[in-house]
This record gives sequence, C-alpha cells and structure tokens, in this order.
Amino acid sequence: MKEALSPYAKLVDDQRQMTPDWYTFFTELVRTAPLAPCTVAELPSAIKNQGVRGFVTDATSSTFHAIAVGSGSNKVPVISDGIGWRIG
Repeated sequence: MKEALSPYAKLVDDQRQMTPDWYTFFTELVRTAPLAPCTVAELPSAIKNQGVRGFVTDATSSTFHAIAVGSGSNKVPVISDGIGWRIG
C-alpha cells in the first residue's frame, strides 16, 4: 500500500514530473516576481537577481535609471540590472 503524500511532498513530486520547458518557465516566473516594499539596504544582491523588480521606500533620488541609494524619503520602483538596483 502506497503511503499518502502530504500536500507539500505532492507539490515537490509533481515538479519532478514537469517537462523541462514548463519547469524552467515556472522557476523563472518565481525568480522574477516583484519583491515586497523594503528599504534599499534590505534589497537582495543585484548580481544574483538580474531582472527582478522591487519597490523601495527610502531612495534619495527619483531619477529614472539612477542607482538606488537609501536614507532618503522617495518611494520608487527598482529593477536589478545584474550590477546594481536601478530606479525605474
């Protein structure tokens, strides 16, 4: 008799059975999901998160495509270019 899987274990088991194209799409979608609003200091590494969007609550500037710097009062969207977090 096969033991019933927990919902989490079933999800993991289902992911192993996905086609490579679907799995790649799914993981890329999750990786590029927008981050919750945070301060510039709380942003994850830009190098490991290229293409990820976020929203910061303490930028010193609101100039489009400028590098995000914290300790200000501007609330702006940001995107990782693979080197730094840019406003935009």
